[in-house]
Amino acid sequence: MAMQCYEFSSYLYSPSTESENDYANKSFFIDFTRHIYWRNLVIELSKLITDSNSQSFNVFKFLRKLKNNGYFGKLGFDNKKIENWENLLAENEKTINELIILRNKIYSHTDRDKENYSNSEITFTEIKLLIELLKNIIKSIFTDLLDTHAEIKPLRSVDKNFRVLKILANEKDKRIKKITNDFIENSNKKK
Repeated sequence: MAMQCYEFSSYLYSPSTESENDYANKSFFIDFTRHIYWRNLVIELSKLITDSNSQSFNVFKFLRKLKNNGYFGKLGFDNKKIENWENLLAENEKTINELIILRNKIYSHTDRDKENYSNSEITFTEIKLLIELLKNIIKSIFTDLLDTHAEIKPLRSVDKNFRVLKILANEKDKRIKKITNDFIENSNKKK
């Protein structure tokens, strides 16, 4: 879910042309849709990166369970790999903390002082790096423990064939051009 929301949110917030950007910014539907994808991205990703017992599937809890003294310690997973991942997660601490603050203060709860937290500077690049790290951890665990490959991808990738904004912006431009041309033609007929 986090990856799918990332794909759509990133696409809708990063139109490739000025016409698409103009359409996205003026369309209530697109603006609302991209916000909902962003909000769900923050919420779903926060579930994976919040180091808390209340989040059943968070990465920190899982890594602790994989350590030699953890619940899955008998599997003998390489503790050096776990330490390396913990270090890589620590390098992403700013992104992780900002996502958790956004989730807790703005999107999941209605804090009275939420305006103090609404000026997030988190980027899609930072989020993508964090998602890639989480995917690499999961894939490595599957490979090392289960001797298999885990394919982790969104249900629908946003690629060159995904052109919702382009199609909508072009259709709007065509309608405006037709209305303008019809007006000019009708005005010239009346002369």
